[in-house]
Amino acid sequence: MGYDEIYGRNDYISIDSPMARALLKKEVGDEAVVQTPGGEVLWWINEIFYAK
Repeated sequence: MGYDEIYGRNDYISIDSPMARALLKKEVGDEAVVQTPGGEVLWWINEIFYAK
């Protein structure tokens, strides 16, 4: 979702965010490394779903 679509919502992330960029092209079972101000954070992907 673009920034203008999620403004004020805490249950979505923008495609422009570091988290979203780290998750692009990932699949269930993959790991994603996200660069944060506090350093690298490793995430394991256990589910992907599409909410309408």
